[in-house]
Amino acid sequence: MRYFFVFLLCLLIGMPVLAQDATPVEIGESVSGELSESQPEALYTFSGEQGQSIIITLTSDDFDAYLRLQDEAGDDIATDDDSAGGFNSQIGPLPLPTNDTYTVVATSLSGNATGSYTLTVDRSSVEPDDTEDMDTDSSMQTIEYGQTIEDELTSEVLARVYSFTGAEGDAVTIRLSSDEFDSYLTLQDSNGTTLLTDDDGAGSLNSLIGPYALPADDTYTIIASSLSGDAIGSYTLVFNTAAITSLAFDTPQEVTVETGGTYFQFDAEAGQVIDIVAESGDTVDTKMSLHSPSNYEVASDDDSGGSFDPAIRNFAVVETGTYTLLLSPYSEFDTGDVTVTLTSVELESLDDGPQVLKLNEKQNHALVTFEGVADQPVRLTFEIDSEDDYASPSVTLTQAGSSLSYNSFTNVQEVSFVTVIPDDGPVTITVENYSYTNISITVTLEAIE
Repeated sequence: MRYFFVFLLCLLIGMPVLAQDATPVEIGESVSGELSESQPEALYTFSGEQGQSIIITLTSDDFDAYLRLQDEAGDDIATDDDSAGGFNSQIGPLPLPTNDTYTVVATSLSGNATGSYTLTVDRSSVEPDDTEDMDTDSSMQTIEYGQTIEDELTSEVLARVYSFTGAEGDAVTIRLSSDEFDSYLTLQDSNGTTLLTDDDGAGSLNSLIGPYALPADDTYTIIASSLSGDAIGSYTLVFNTAAITSLAFDTPQEVTVETGGTYFQFDAEAGQVIDIVAESGDTVDTKMSLHSPSNYEVASDDDSGGSFDPAIRNFAVVETGTYTLLLSPYSEFDTGDVTVTLTSVELESLDDGPQVLKLNEKQNHALVTFEGVADQPVRLTFEIDSEDDYASPSVTLTQAGSSLSYNSFTNVQEVSFVTVIPDDGPVTITVENYSYTNISITVTLEAIE
């Protein structure tokens, strides 16, 4: 049906239409091709056997690659955008569900980009074995909650795959650490759809996924690899479930922080500005890390709340969804009771006149807002008052979670620039200064007729 609409659209705009014939490809083969305006996707078919584990990779320097894998009936059984790193796509390692002729659809994320590409359909080096004695150098292994695995990547096995059966709502944490390579984690469902990936979520070059609530009763796959895809060395994989404490706005939550930390989750909407403060009365030294719904660390802090207490202040939410906060002891000896409070911040508005933003060694960013009017040019002026009489601030404007502009200045006393606001609605200005010195910045808004 999709091809009919593409055909109809091409007829309406006078674009030539090329037949969507599929090209046979063998497992283990790489092919090169080119997407064009008249043929924005390419089809390839291969024969696969039930249980056979395959990896399909689509790379391009010209466009953001996108992959779809279809069964013989034409139904999508897996899709992917960026799992091969950068703008490249990868499906798998994926155990094929049946003996079938499968179709690979190689296209761009936008659906209309052009350029050259390389497609590889390969057999996974970590493939399930239907014998009881599985070769741990080349087989998919099962893993259970609470298990720690010590293993290594080799030149023959550049990724290892682990499967587990999880129930809907299980909150899982997966940590991959190595002293020998930059680790990379992938979590997939039984269809081979990538749910989450992570590079450095556990700090340094170590990876962390979770706590992540499983979406359904299913058999899931963990892929342990290196970021480069070709590094080797030993690693430790730790797989656990986590207890998650719900955190509501304006409702202090008291917990006992122990080794391993405490996880909190809360829902926030793009455009919100929030504060998160942990208070122990300076009796427990803790730190906090905030992860977005996409599993990226977006903020962290140690002592900004004063003495031993961490605080994340004036955090501008850019992605609607469920956020995860990890409050952990600074060392294994730091345990005790801590109260965590989440609040929504009402920013000072430039509509009420100039506002003064104060930054220091523990608070290196501040926010202010104004009500934007569609197509209205405005001039923003920033006057610096600091110990050195100058500063190097950066300024970001966002509206409805989208970036409008970014400006960075070096050793300035006063700067101004003019920008046009695209839509009606609040605009947030974020001012950052990474010199970690005490400065104040007076921000002024002027509408230009």
